Amino acid sequence: MSDPVLQAIASISQEVGKQLSEFRTEIRQEISSIKNELSDVKTELTKEISEVKTELSSVKKTMNERFDRLEKNEPQEVLAMLKHNKKSQDQDRRYVDIKLSDLDRRLTTIEERIEN
Repeated sequence: MSDPVLQAIASISQEVGKQLSEFRTEIRQEISSIKNELSDVKTELTKEISEVKTELSSVKKTMNERFDRLEKNEPQEVLAMLKHNKKSQDQDRRYVDIKLSDLDRRLTTIEERIEN
């Protein structure tokens, strides 16, 4: 090893070995960091999925309750209820029409008085 070329090669080999070792250490640290981040993301996703499942279950329960109510009320009963609502709305509309006609008549009378 007295040859300067061999010493230079040995020195370069040691330096490359050190750099490779440092690079390997840095890569392992990065991989570890990425694993930790992925673990955190996985935990958050699991939590969010659980929340969505809970909400979906609640919505499903509410929908089932509504459908059960509709099934309990036979279609004829639902139609009867709708007809009753329409009849009430028609009565309300007639009442409003009568009141508007009365107000229009009064307004016309007042306008005639003002003109004379």
